[in-house]
Amino acid sequence: MHGTNNALKEIHSILLCKTLADELVGENALGKIIKFDKKDNLMISGVFEDFPANSQFAEIKVLMPLDYFFTQSEANRKKMNNWEDYSFQCFVQLNEKASFNQVDAKLKNFLIK
Repeated sequence: MHGTNNALKEIHSILLCKTLADELVGENALGKIIKFDKKDNLMISGVFEDFPANSQFAEIKVLMPLDYFFTQSEANRKKMNNWEDYSFQCFVQLNEKASFNQVDAKLKNFLIK
């Protein structure tokens, strides 16, 4: 991975998998600007290794700030605070000392509360 832990702090930043970065801009992609969806200039703030083919994330080639999604339309903006909209999957990485069962129990009724 090339970039920083803060790579997606800027709304017009984008992370690309290594294969896509190489195809679009070649080596040393960090800091280069690409046009996204024929309208917005985004800066490549990170390059990550392609996910393994046997991973649920294998098809992911681009990571972007969620705030960017909310700027794209009024319908998207409405999703920002709608807790009954289940359009998004959420993945978390647990601390290596965390117990999955304990976390699962805490989150079980999260939306209900």
